[in-house]
Amino acid sequence: MKDIHFFLTASLLLAGLAVSHTLQAQTVRGCIADTALNKKMYLCYNPERGGSRYDGDEKRIKTDNKGNFSVSVNNLGKIDFCPAYLVLADGSEWDFFLQKGQAISISTKRDAKDQLSLDYQGTNADASRCLRDYEKAYAFTDFFAYPGKQKPNIAPEKRESTLEKRYQTLTNAITKIKDNSLRAFMTQINEDRHNNYLCRLLSKNNSRRNSAEKALEQEGPNNWIGLYNNVPQNFIREHMDTTVHAQWGGDQTAYGLEYLRVMKKYVTDPDVKHRLLIDCAMETIDYGKDFKNIDDFWKPFSEYAADDSVVIAAYGKKVAAMKQTRPGMGAKDFSFEDAQGQQHRLSDLRGKVVYIDVWATWCGPCKREIPYLAKRVEEYKGNDKVVFISISVDENREAWLKMIGNDKPQWAQYHVNEDQNEALSDAYGINAIPRFMVIKADGTIGDSDAFRPSDDDFHKKLDEYM
Repeated sequence: MKDIHFFLTASLLLAGLAVSHTLQAQTVRGCIADTALNKKMYLCYNPERGGSRYDGDEKRIKTDNKGNFSVSVNNLGKIDFCPAYLVLADGSEWDFFLQKGQAISISTKRDAKDQLSLDYQGTNADASRCLRDYEKAYAFTDFFAYPGKQKPNIAPEKRESTLEKRYQTLTNAITKIKDNSLRAFMTQINEDRHNNYLCRLLSKNNSRRNSAEKALEQEGPNNWIGLYNNVPQNFIREHMDTTVHAQWGGDQTAYGLEYLRVMKKYVTDPDVKHRLLIDCAMETIDYGKDFKNIDDFWKPFSEYAADDSVVIAAYGKKVAAMKQTRPGMGAKDFSFEDAQGQQHRLSDLRGKVVYIDVWATWCGPCKREIPYLAKRVEEYKGNDKVVFISISVDENREAWLKMIGNDKPQWAQYHVNEDQNEALSDAYGINAIPRFMVIKADGTIGDSDAFRPSDDDFHKKLDEYM
């Protein structure tokens, strides 16, 4: 593999704490000659304090035939530095800091085992190295397994000692960071992640776990840096009435109201409040179902969040759609096109129960449902009372065509363009995929946020509509 060498220039302007400003555009330039790595690259960052790394801005980096590229970054938020990461075509992610008035040079290096890594040079390269090593040191799959997945990479008897070794190595490196703000930031996220992992790894009666829990509790919910490790979110949940968790997955009005109660009692930092409002709305509205009256949650929520127009706008459409897509209401018509570009409408399918899969080629959870959906299609083959359709929301129509061309699914495949996608999303409150819906034969809504193909009770639930 050819070496990579490129240069990123970041010139950030500091915005005030109380007012959001439009920042001068930042430019990221470089050259990656290896086509195996430059064919699909992204620069990713979240311009909000404490924002999730996977819920921010994403810039596709396109190169010329020599591998040169240039991409603008228009907003880096309120602070004078921003955690960012570069995603190469092999899927690897490389973390660094975009920072006000500073430049950073990034080049390749190889270790003794010939493993490729990225290194940094520049005024505050030391902080970027620490951020890079922090993400690698606390790799989740080294210590924990995702539900239903393989075992962690590190053997059980070595996890605690490995954690301590990596923590100490990072601690030593962080103390050498020259910039005070970056050093404080790295110190805090290192302590928080270390304590978080101790709480997960150690038994409840372990004194080290107790100390870690106490440290996280004392940090409280008003440190915006803690958002990078969900410290404020966990603080809120620890202070909620535990009985509301029993309603998870159903009408979560009580959960949302309890979340708001604790927020009002403890949260004062505006940046933390913003992120927790998003968390509260997401867990209540996105994860909830079968609300008796969504206004029981939305009215007090919107009153408390009245000065946060971003959150209100993000979930206001979703709530409006929920009110218009209750079971038994007429399904709002929308259009979509097939692979040949011919237009179709939902109303064309009147007379059959329609099971709709809204997905995209880049969506991992969507693709994990495809084999289950293929199985369901086969199981209902010959049943003229039901029809299955998949609707792609891919911006890149060619990616969709390529995937269905390779996979050759045995049920109807459609795509929505930008305007059609907006209409569909607004009508049915779709702000996350995969999304499944059931429309009854008479054109009314059966379930606008329906069960997945992988649901063990799929047949029982679908057959109720026939």
